[in-house]
Amino acid sequence: MADGQRRYYLAVRPALLQGALAQFLRATGADVVELDHGDAVIDLRDGAGFDVVVSSPGTGAASPVDARLVIELPDDEGSAGAARLHLDGETHVIDVHGLSDVIDLIERHSTPEAGSGA
Repeated sequence: MADGQRRYYLAVRPALLQGALAQFLRATGADVVELDHGDAVIDLRDGAGFDVVVSSPGTGAASPVDARLVIELPDDEGSAGAARLHLDGETHVIDVHGLSDVIDLIERHSTPEAGSGA
């Protein structure tokens, strides 16, 4: 992103989880947080310019997505389980148990300097 701007796209269900994640990102200085409310028409493939995409199944924001980091949550009910982390062309399966785990993944992997040690 130009000038160090960080852009996030959240297509997360339930809405309460999406709202909490957006609030956290804004509080930590995210430059742009786009929320998918189910009616968005954003092409996430080429040139969308997002650094991080977090999605729940069935939201239409799953792979292929043009973002350095894509986190696909286990389900659309906010349950714990196996999430898929797509980072620099590799896919990792990671257990998430709540919002704090998703935040930890974003903090550890959302910058190029962070490395890909999933």
